[in-house]
Amino acid sequence: SRLTRSSLADSLSGPRNPPLTRTRAMAPLLRASAAVAVLLVASTSALERPNRALFQGKDKCMKTLWPDVIDHCEANVGYHGSCQARIGKFQAKYGGSCDAYCSSFGFQCTYGLEVSADAPAAGCGDAASESYFQCSERRPSAEAVCTCTDSSDTFLWLGAKKLCGAGRALVDASGADGGGSASAVGAGAVAAIPSPKGLASASTCEEFCTMQGLTCTASEEPTAPGSCMAASVAAPQRCDGRFDAERGGLCHCSGSFDRTGSYRWPDRLETCAAGSVLVAGAVLKEVGGTCERYCSGLRKRVPGFEHLYYSCYAAYPAQKLGCAALGESGALLAQVESSTNAISAVPVSDCHTDMAGMDAVCSCSFLDL
Repeated sequence: SRLTRSSLADSLSGPRNPPLTRTRAMAPLLRASAAVAVLLVASTSALERPNRALFQGKDKCMKTLWPDVIDHCEANVGYHGSCQARIGKFQAKYGGSCDAYCSSFGFQCTYGLEVSADAPAAGCGDAASESYFQCSERRPSAEAVCTCTDSSDTFLWLGAKKLCGAGRALVDASGADGGGSASAVGAGAVAAIPSPKGLASASTCEEFCTMQGLTCTASEEPTAPGSCMAASVAAPQRCDGRFDAERGGLCHCSGSFDRTGSYRWPDRLETCAAGSVLVAGAVLKEVGGTCERYCSGLRKRVPGFEHLYYSCYAAYPAQKLGCAALGESGALLAQVESSTNAISAVPVSDCHTDMAGMDAVCSCSFLDL
């Protein structure tokens, strides 16, 4: 069914009047969330959002790879923006589905916008006044505005020669560009972030994907140096196979990219989740005993993420549970939902609480996350 702006907002925000018992039970969690939000906003104002510089100029949408584009809408959407384009041949080639369109080049659909028959020949502004439609819905229209997203955050991958599409990159045999500037962009590719100093070089796709905190799903040999075209799609190489000395390799990586870089944070016992790590009590004691001191101390210590100013947003005493302490605390809401009277969960400590030499799970974020 057709979605209006109000109905879409309703569906995203959930029920307006949850049961009273549920609301009361969730009150402590809501107050804690509000406190975290106020803290982050205050910190953002104080630091004037210095982390924005890390993402300025990065081609998040890679729209040069999008097919059948009539208008690119907005060229640089920034870190938080949506990737949209006005698409032609919409019904004839993609069956009137934004799902089909976005998936044709490895992206995922977020939503679609109808373009009226009397709309101007170019531009995306008129589509904003038309109705939304869901990704799985089909519209018998020649044109539509599709919003697509790259779940792999390929635009943030480090050390690639070129980005060849969602979840796919060209890597030099010497370990990307050797730490220099990214190569010029050719057809079917977009500029990549150069390999930062202090980051090890990759000689296989398995190594390259691991450097991104992702999993290698395929490795291909390019047809020529600097090319995103695979020499043989029928016979992909092993992920642990070494790159060709001249042509390098085309790496396919999957998974959810961790924008915090927590898989590279120093002095961690274990990475529990994106932005959350288990830290030994002895390490915390050295930096002042708190997760806040650990998080703020990550500045300039994470290879490839040196520009980020980190801040703690939650701390969990490990209580001999290790990373499971994070899961136990996260289960609190589920227990409230099931109306369990006796709630037993790991308490969420203040980021400034001294852990007194005990292990803890520290959750850190950066201000533009």
